[in-house]
Amino acid sequence: MNRLGHACVGLLAFALCSRANAQSLYLVEDAPPQPAIAQAQRIAGALETIGSALTPDEAARLKALSDTPHDEALSKAVQELLDPHCLAMVHINPEMRVRVMRGPATPHLIQNGWVTYLVKVHNQSGTQAPLNAVSPQAEPALHASSSQPRPKPENELSLGQVADRFLELQFFRSQPMTETLTGATLEYTILQMYTSAVGPREVQLSFNAGAGTEDLAARNSLAILFQSAPAVKVVFRVRDHDGKPTMASFTIRDNIDRLTKQSEPGAPKEYRHAKAMNSPWES
Repeated sequence: MNRLGHACVGLLAFALCSRANAQSLYLVEDAPPQPAIAQAQRIAGALETIGSALTPDEAARLKALSDTPHDEALSKAVQELLDPHCLAMVHINPEMRVRVMRGPATPHLIQNGWVTYLVKVHNQSGTQAPLNAVSPQAEPALHASSSQPRPKPENELSLGQVADRFLELQFFRSQPMTETLTGATLEYTILQMYTSAVGPREVQLSFNAGAGTEDLAARNSLAILFQSAPAVKVVFRVRDHDGKPTMASFTIRDNIDRLTKQSEPGAPKEYRHAKAMNSPWES
């Protein structure tokens, strides 16, 4: 897959999946061009912020599109540029019922690292509610607290349940993205996925725009088989010119020249630690 590499243990890995191997997404024909190109530029800025920038060729195409007339062809071109990065497409009908279809991005995860996908949204309702993604594989792998020394029997998790909870999900909602949908007919959101697992893993992924918005017959849900690549442990042994151990400073980039993301001093080093401490991951 292009633009994906294995994650180093102890480092956060970010990747934008882009190879098409599933169905193509339909074009939203009535998407106004100015909001479409403006939102595409915000998407590009957000992807660069989180270390999953568009390729130089895609960035150049987007820059060229920003200088073209605001017509139907522009909306189509924006979708043709971003659709290959989409894991799914969400359709919200005028009654605010949510259904979903698979996108063309290859389902791929990285052990101990983050993978970034786009989700295309066709919003016929004009809702400005938050779009949510949920999965039974992203449920906490912890017993529900009862404030007792031992968990209640009804709260205990089986070994099978623990093994099936290997995923973390989050939408990137920080600037330049928004906390909620904008209400535009067409927009894209950024979905990030983390796992500690290796190998094939099936994920049940569902979307909603609030309680009661799920479409009938579970059409708001997808079963997707991911392949999770193992992390690679990298050990540095630094020696001086005379062979004696010494100190060094390294700047680590991946194969498309992205810097690994660093935490502030004192901040949790891992996403799960941040969750356990009830600390915002962005901090």
